[in-house]
Amino acid sequence: MWANEKAWFQTPYATICLTPADCPSYIFPQILGVALVNEMLFCGQKLTAQEACSRGLVSQVF
Repeated sequence: MWANEKAWFQTPYATICLTPADCPSYIFPQILGVALVNEMLFCGQKLTAQEACSRGLVSQVF
């Protein structure tokens, strides 16, 4: 996956008060690590394109 340098990633679960299922709770922690995923899912933290690239979620930022 490629991302623009101005892109950011955020999960909607904290905002809309839903429980994460499937991909966010199983695959995201394998890719990003448990601590970061918990911050993204439960606190609404945004992940920049550069951070996503350094963690393996994005292959290239242009």
